Amino acid sequence: MLIVLNSNKINHSASFDQNDDDVLTEFRQKFIEKYGEETYTKAGKIIIVEENFFNVIKDRYGPPIIGEHNDMLADVITQHLAV
Repeated sequence: MLIVLNSNKINHSASFDQNDDDVLTEFRQKFIEKYGEETYTKAGKIIIVEENFFNVIKDRYGPPIIGEHNDMLADVITQHLAV
């Protein structure tokens, strides 16, 4: 299952002074609070989209990605669907 959602849906506000691990932890916690552990566990990939960047907080087939420019979003989704 592929989940793509706007960061506003989990009440995230951007902060430029966080490192990648902190951002990843915050996104995961907020996602689980909103949608539950079961949804998080079942998902193969979860992408959180911000204004100019996206974050892959869970990927069954690869590492998390923090702060990738939205220009690459379609490619990431296409790669996931091709697996």
